[in-house]
Amino acid sequence: MYSISSGLENGEIPAEIHLTVGRLRYQDDEESQDVYRERLGTASNFLATGHGRMSPVSIIIDHPPRFSLPLDPKVPIIMIGGGTGFAPFRSFIASRMQQKDSGPSWLLLSLRDRDHFYYQEDLIPGLASKSLDLDVVFSREDARPVFTRTTSNYGRFDYVPSMRSHIQDLLLEGDKGEKLWKLLQKKEDGGEEAYLYICGRTRFAKSIHDALKKTFAQFFSGTTAEREKAAHRSLAKIAAEGRFMQEIFTHARSWNTQRPQIDVSDVVQHNSEENGYWMIIDGVVYDFTDFLEMHPGGRGILHHYCGLDATQGFAKVHQGHTEIEAMRDMYEVGVVRPLDFKGVSRVVELPGAMSSVVAVSALYRKWVGILYLVVEMENALRLDQGLQSSVTTRGEMATDRTCYKLQKSIETHQRFITSYASELGGRPFIDLWDLTRGMSTGKSHWMKDVMGAIHDVPNAKFPMALGLKMSTLLADWVNGTLSEINKEIFLRACEKVESADLLLLEQVKDSLRKGVKIFEENESHTLEKGAWRMIAELQRIPVAFETYYHEMQSVFKMIGGKLEDTPCDVSPISRDEAEVHYADNYWSFEEHHDKGLCYLRRTPIAVVSIEDIIESNEKIIAFLGELHKERGVVVDMREAPQRNDAEFENAMMHLRVVLSETFARVTVLLETSTGLLQVNRIGRNDGCEIFATTNEYAAIKFAGSLNEVG
Repeated sequence: MYSISSGLENGEIPAEIHLTVGRLRYQDDEESQDVYRERLGTASNFLATGHGRMSPVSIIIDHPPRFSLPLDPKVPIIMIGGGTGFAPFRSFIASRMQQKDSGPSWLLLSLRDRDHFYYQEDLIPGLASKSLDLDVVFSREDARPVFTRTTSNYGRFDYVPSMRSHIQDLLLEGDKGEKLWKLLQKKEDGGEEAYLYICGRTRFAKSIHDALKKTFAQFFSGTTAEREKAAHRSLAKIAAEGRFMQEIFTHARSWNTQRPQIDVSDVVQHNSEENGYWMIIDGVVYDFTDFLEMHPGGRGILHHYCGLDATQGFAKVHQGHTEIEAMRDMYEVGVVRPLDFKGVSRVVELPGAMSSVVAVSALYRKWVGILYLVVEMENALRLDQGLQSSVTTRGEMATDRTCYKLQKSIETHQRFITSYASELGGRPFIDLWDLTRGMSTGKSHWMKDVMGAIHDVPNAKFPMALGLKMSTLLADWVNGTLSEINKEIFLRACEKVESADLLLLEQVKDSLRKGVKIFEENESHTLEKGAWRMIAELQRIPVAFETYYHEMQSVFKMIGGKLEDTPCDVSPISRDEAEVHYADNYWSFEEHHDKGLCYLRRTPIAVVSIEDIIESNEKIIAFLGELHKERGVVVDMREAPQRNDAEFENAMMHLRVVLSETFARVTVLLETSTGLLQVNRIGRNDGCEIFATTNEYAAIKFAGSLNEVG
């Protein structure tokens, strides 16, 4: 696609059009031979060698809506072009010369040398009439053209010595930068609201972007970071007003050109203000942090895809739009590093299915797919929560928590619970566990029952109950019946809920990201070297959910909520008669025959000597037999004195292993969530699968759900 570099003829459609074409030549390096072969651009070579050709050529004229002159001809324009990027500006200048009382035009050109300074005669009328300002720099010649006016409509170009430079150097000159700044400012700020155009290759446009931000930063105060941020916002504001337009074309690139390789685990971290905004398109990684605010459709459209592979979304909207693809290339930072799994595969028996051969590459894609799902949820939640720090109604500050914003905050939380959290702890995650566990040890099922135990207990009902209670409080606020102190409590509750919702996603994302990183570090040796580490990361996810439910319970109580006042009422744990088999200073062991499970309760008495606890453990072990293989056990450690030194842990190992080998299910019940990951780690070290929880409902449900074991 080429820009038409000729204008209308007195407002009429011309009989001919002009193109400015740079004939593309580049060298292609062959890996098999130490030779370089010259290649020619297909379209540019066709046009450059077509003199005398009489056969018709089909063309399509496409008018880009975002690269045109202002409707008001009096509006000043600033044109920055590199090389053949001058093409559309020749057309602009010709059109301006035909418009009566047109505003000032300023053309800044970056060329190789005087031999590439084309169309001088077309510029002379505008320069002579002083309707056009011109600044030209040469990058490969120590000279600069200067226009000398000889009559009211004519003049000549002379060349004066000058150090070779680039447009970005020119923009940073004091008087040029100040002129540019003043032209672009709003009229109420003393400016002229000029339109800014850039046309050139990808790298040229990127350098101009950087130079513009450096130039703008000079007119702000504060630290370097603050001035850079203000400059970026200023440029984004001009773009949002439709006064910053670009026409960019790509440059030739050899397929063998070395480009930085980036892992998926790094890309997914770049979807926030702190880390920047990256995405993958066709295997290439782009940093769209600077472009986010300048996107014509608003930042929200791009934000949805940040941290993700956006190939399909991009192709759906921009397939075949070469100018969009060229603009995209301005933000390239590298390519996705390909992983080599060398075709390694394993035979896996999945629940309810026949055994099948699964490649490690397929397992990797499964991990990445669910990681992307979580990132997509995180993006959507951040966008929804972003409303809380924006201006929504006239006269409010961005930091004001209006009733409208509070209503949206409650709706966002309720949507998070019904759509995101339920999906997050549901089938996709359980399938990932089954596949990962099946490929590493052949055992699965565990995670399905753990997640079922966590989600089907009273604590899991607090998030929804919280949303209902908050809606009631907001109604009281609107009706004027909520006290000032309760308003403050309500606002703190909203902040806590927003933080907790986002934290849950971040924790799940972190576990999945670390799992993907294990693939990236080990590739074909992933299962031998990293299987247990991947399982450990997956075991962190139920802990994250349980911690989240505890936080929701805390906030629910903070705002005066009671489950019995909501549709989420839950009956208390039923107690049956228990048969106590053994009790001493350290343990009590009881059986609940109706529930088909056992309780092993640790007393609050501290261990006097290692020999004493070992003796007590052995007495417990003596009561265990074959009938317990069909039962689950809840090891209640809520009252246990804290002790986790190596000597004590080694003394407890035999009991842990016997319990795991004897009972079909083992649940460890703790007082606080800080020990959950530690218990999981100890279980993995012992080669045991243990479910640690702080919720007695969940402990009983998991230990008693033996009918679900395949």
